[in-house]
Amino acid sequence: MDTVITPPPRTSSAAVWSLVLGILSMFCLWLLGSIPAIILGVLALNKINAQPTVVSGREIAISGIVTGAVGILTGLFAVGIAASIAMPAYNGIQDRGARTKDISDIGMIWVGCLAFASDNDGQYPKDLRELYPNFLESEELFKPRDGSLPGIDRFSYRPGLTNASQKQVFILGPDRGLKRTVGYTDGSVEENSEPLPPDILSEFQ
Repeated sequence: MDTVITPPPRTSSAAVWSLVLGILSMFCLWLLGSIPAIILGVLALNKINAQPTVVSGREIAISGIVTGAVGILTGLFAVGIAASIAMPAYNGIQDRGARTKDISDIGMIWVGCLAFASDNDGQYPKDLRELYPNFLESEELFKPRDGSLPGIDRFSYRPGLTNASQKQVFILGPDRGLKRTVGYTDGSVEENSEPLPPDILSEFQ
């Protein structure tokens, strides 16, 4: 009677690829490697459990799933570090852009105040809204920013000055932390980190 020789189980190719992709995911592929590694590892385990005498490689498949999971965690850790480095720089760029916009808008308002003063005995307006539309044609400063408040409200204005005032603070930009944009009646604009005297601050509306 002939003896039937059963061939040894073959190693699952899915398990092998699962381990390869799992290892690569920890160094370069991240999600492109880790997710396929986990999927292939699970498929390999299912096939091995269904046909243990035909297919082998359980340890390899498990190693692929584990390395794929580690690859995900490694990628998340790297992204977290990159974000912690990039966010301050991004916020700095945004802040710089906002300050530049404040300076530009204050310059436009100053020109509008001079034009208003030339028609009103040298007096600046009592309220910045008096500039629009005759002396400040741009609607940008007056467009609502939150659905209700006009954009001009982001500035604090000091009424009662004239075009003859020598470098008097007449407008303050929004408080953006350490520095605040300050506009003067001579047309200069500065970023001031020092608080204004209380008696001057009390004159702003």
